[in-house]
Amino acid sequence: MFFAAIDIKRVLSAGIRFLCAAIFATSVLPVFAAAEDEAQGYKVWISGSLPGDCISEGVWHWDDKVLCNGAMSHTQYSANGIDRHSFKAKEPIAVNTGSSVIQYVYIDPQSVPDGIMLKIFLIPGEDMSFYWEGYEEAFVALDEYISAWYMDFMPRAGEWIRLAIDFGQLDLPNAAEISGIEYIVSNGRVWWGQTLVSA
Repeated sequence: MFFAAIDIKRVLSAGIRFLCAAIFATSVLPVFAAAEDEAQGYKVWISGSLPGDCISEGVWHWDDKVLCNGAMSHTQYSANGIDRHSFKAKEPIAVNTGSSVIQYVYIDPQSVPDGIMLKIFLIPGEDMSFYWEGYEEAFVALDEYISAWYMDFMPRAGEWIRLAIDFGQLDLPNAAEISGIEYIVSNGRVWWGQTLVSA
């Protein structure tokens, strides 16, 4: 692994977890126009459909009624248990310690999940997992949990939220590339909006 495996929930107290999230500098901001992200140098990777020429896994359910910046979102059919769906693109995006991933997310206020997780696939052959959860441990049974970064408490429900993952705190390998993402939800419903990456 290119960064130390840490089981944050088992080792750290709630106060230290909060400090860890603050140091990692994840931003949770109200949704704003995708054009503003693009103006800041972000590449729109997912916006209403998967990237061309990619391999997908799991069930991708596109919703044309819940739109993010005018584009369809993707969600799951069931709000029970762990749902996960992913893609791997044949044209990865080069990243460095100045890069970040922006993910728009809408939490169902009638079915708030225990937690949500983004698993980012890197070339060569590594991955990084980042999670947000409520008062209960949501992902303790998953292998990804052992080395996942705790980001913050669950985002606000009932509105589009902009989540930012800053790679500046990670020990990225040289010439790293993002090849895909897995979207994971525990016991609840989420609409995933646009995904953007800054190179």
